[in-house]
Amino acid sequence: MGEIDTPIHFPYNVDMDRLGSFEELVLIVVGRQAGEGYAVTVRAALERDIADTISLGAVYATLDRLEEKALVRSSVGGATPDRGGRSKRFFQLTAKGVAALSQMEQIRARLVAGSMLRA
Repeated sequence: MGEIDTPIHFPYNVDMDRLGSFEELVLIVVGRQAGEGYAVTVRAALERDIADTISLGAVYATLDRLEEKALVRSSVGGATPDRGGRSKRFFQLTAKGVAALSQMEQIRARLVAGSMLRA
């Protein structure tokens, strides 16, 4: 059996059938922002990188789902005058979130390699 047939084992049980493509993109951006990202900065990065308009509500809903799945965690920062005294909710990846991204990267690599071998 070749390397392609070797199963991938991960330290966390990430429910892959429930991790959507938009969730994956949001996870990537949250990881890049290293704990300094909040919904508005996540949306701005996504809009810049995929060159499309994204609803802020979709970003908030996705961040909430990812937190429910323990793939990200949030913390509330202090109130700022530029936001009218409202606090920002910052997000960062959890170990499970990092594992989910790693798992997706490995799955994609296996699928691409498998498709090239059959072509």
